[in-house]
Amino acid sequence: MSSRSEARTRKELVDPKLKDAGWCDHDWQIEWEYQITDGRIHFDGKTGRRGTPKKADYLLRFKPAKAIAVVEAKRESESHLEGTTQAKEYAQKLGLWFAYATNGIEIEFFDLKANTQTSVKRFHTPDELWKMWLTHSGIKPTKEKMTALLQDFYDESQIGKRRKPRYYQELAVNRAVDAVVKDKKRILITQATGTGKTFTSLQLVYKLWKSGVSKRILFIVDRNLLADQAFKDFDNAFDKDSCYRMSPDDDKFPQGRAVYFGIYQSLVGIDEEGNATGRPDRYKEFDRDFFDLIVIDEAHRGGTNQEGSWFRLLEYFKSAVQVGLTATPKRDENNNTYSYFGDPIVNYSLKDGIEDGFLSPYIIKRVTSNIDALGYRPEHTEIKDVAGRKLEVKDYLTPDFERELSIPQRTRAFAYHLLRHLWETDITGKTIVFCVDQKHAADMAKYTQEAFNKYNERYKLEFNHPFAVRITGNDKDSNGKYPHLEDFKNLEGRYPVVVTTSKLLTTGVDVQSIKNVVVFRNVGSIVEFKQIIGRGTRVYPHPNKAKEKLGFFILEYANHSTQLFYDPQWDDEAVEVIDEGGIDVSEPPIDSTDAEAISAGLNPDDPVPIASNEEVGTSTGIFEETDEETIEQLRYRMSEDFMRGQVTMAAESISFTGPDGRPLTADKFTVFQSELFLKKFKDAQTFNQVWKDIKSRRHFLETEAAELGLQIHALENIFASKYQIKEVDLYDVLSSMVYGNRFLTKFDRAEKAKTLSPTTFKGGDEKQNALIQSMIRVYQDSHFDSFTVSKEFWQTATMRQYGSFSDIQSIAGGPDNLQKIVSGIQNALYDVRVVA
Repeated sequence: MSSRSEARTRKELVDPKLKDAGWCDHDWQIEWEYQITDGRIHFDGKTGRRGTPKKADYLLRFKPAKAIAVVEAKRESESHLEGTTQAKEYAQKLGLWFAYATNGIEIEFFDLKANTQTSVKRFHTPDELWKMWLTHSGIKPTKEKMTALLQDFYDESQIGKRRKPRYYQELAVNRAVDAVVKDKKRILITQATGTGKTFTSLQLVYKLWKSGVSKRILFIVDRNLLADQAFKDFDNAFDKDSCYRMSPDDDKFPQGRAVYFGIYQSLVGIDEEGNATGRPDRYKEFDRDFFDLIVIDEAHRGGTNQEGSWFRLLEYFKSAVQVGLTATPKRDENNNTYSYFGDPIVNYSLKDGIEDGFLSPYIIKRVTSNIDALGYRPEHTEIKDVAGRKLEVKDYLTPDFERELSIPQRTRAFAYHLLRHLWETDITGKTIVFCVDQKHAADMAKYTQEAFNKYNERYKLEFNHPFAVRITGNDKDSNGKYPHLEDFKNLEGRYPVVVTTSKLLTTGVDVQSIKNVVVFRNVGSIVEFKQIIGRGTRVYPHPNKAKEKLGFFILEYANHSTQLFYDPQWDDEAVEVIDEGGIDVSEPPIDSTDAEAISAGLNPDDPVPIASNEEVGTSTGIFEETDEETIEQLRYRMSEDFMRGQVTMAAESISFTGPDGRPLTADKFTVFQSELFLKKFKDAQTFNQVWKDIKSRRHFLETEAAELGLQIHALENIFASKYQIKEVDLYDVLSSMVYGNRFLTKFDRAEKAKTLSPTTFKGGDEKQNALIQSMIRVYQDSHFDSFTVSKEFWQTATMRQYGSFSDIQSIAGGPDNLQKIVSGIQNALYDVRVVA
């Protein structure tokens, strides 16, 4: 009799044993194939693909909100110990103390808390495991404590949502509740931006409120946007009128609600910009022991500094349990947060989020202009700004631009670069640009819109909505709202595409579909920088692949901010780091020919020049608009014509990330990718056979390449950077980089193919001959694309001159003859003799 497969082993051997132990009395007790992660996303700048998710064979729950053990099963014929590594790994990741490994016949039990491993004859019952858990936890069970520990999570399905806590959110909530029932007063949860801190806090507050442990809760943040967002989320979960959004306009705060939401500024008597309101310390309208629980979102933003106003508030309500949520690890500038709360009970980093596939990986593009690289020095003393002031003759470097000297043409240059980037990636990819101040943000929005208008006109995009807008503290309407913000946050909305700001939107804007985060000022605070980058880390799944977001770009314009990002323990590594440039802004680079002509002559191996003596500032962690200070510093503003056509981008080089997460040079990355490639194609002949068949080639590019971990787009970038050419067939790119073969341009490949197979490229009549030559021209005009026919191919301007697809078939002599022509060209172009 053949042994059972793993699936049959589970069904016929493991499931009955779990049932006998009492794990099948309720449908929530077992989650079969519990998906722990979504699978890491591999992003090459164009497309993203997911790796294999991690799944536990069984997750056992003592109660719906209390997971307690995992079970890993192997097929009957294997040793039951084969599942040991997975069982322990998954239990540790889920924060569980108990795990089992089994083959359906033998069972191994792991108590990770006691560090023991035991062979057992049966699975423990739910009550037996719970008793062990209580012993390990040190919690003395009371009715109130048990109610809090085992209270269900809030179920969003009743309001049409399907969110359930992810494993790290469930872990954070349960550990926080454990700490509360152990009478701990200060609790810190660290979760990277984009990993759902608000949802974690909602579930925590709900459990403590529903169980009766916390009857009055204060939820405080430092931005009205955040308070509004939290209030909206919580209001659906709690009884009607239980939640109250505090306003500075309230004559007196009501005393009969359960959950209060507000910004700390309103409570201490200042407005959102930090100006005194004349009503200080309004938190004293509540008795000191009024609140049982205080949740401080974005706790790293200065709340626990003993010299700050937040600390007075927290000290006043010191009898309450205080839970801080932060998105940043312990660093010098937010060390007081950790000193106040202690070590976090959960530390879920950006690296964790990317590894698990819950956050998007990123590619960094570093761009600098010629005047940033070399500085600007007035040629004489008679150069005047728009106000008629003579420029002081001295060297102006990057730290001076937009602070002491504003050159609109510099901003315009970067705006046009941004449009080129969007055109090459996704022209409607939502983008947020962080500028020096509000005036700088206005300039950037203006020139980005100007650049887009030229694209819109030339390519007849028929986009008649605002493309680029500014959203800063000065852009509120009469109701205190930001008119364009809701449009930008609308996931299905098409406009605006680009939003420029200074510091207003570092937090509080959760737009999953943001594909580009542009940093156009030097950020000296690691806390602020992580908040800025967090605008792009969210994943946006969508059935329409054009709208799906599985990765994002960080564009660093003339600054060194991404040096703050290199924190491997927290941040993970960039998929790719690109230092690039080469666009003259006298005319918009609206097609590839323009861009390449301007780029000619740049040495991709040169290091990126940077301005010297740039200072890295410090920060308190509370970020507010400081334009008044900037305006005082800004001594000169030049006219729009000043330096027109003289500002260019400078230098280009590329580095990549290897399998161990460490940066690799282009050559080493090519070797790494070649090793993966050779697993599929052991030699050039095997590769050629697959490539000549359109169907097999498409299957390789669309499916197998991703499964192998090949980053085709990255290899194209390396090739283009190395040889300064793009009119090369992808077949030649891969053949050259992997096998060392000589490559040809598309023009040369087609000409050689015509020589070897002349009849293939000649039609039966003049119209057929013209059609074939046009097909070759479409092939030659596209960067890197191999010869293939598709709906898009026939809809190019070159092919549309022949009419509809039916008209093209008629010219070819019918559908079968058109297919014969296509196959003939395909075989001729990839004949191995072409490069012999």
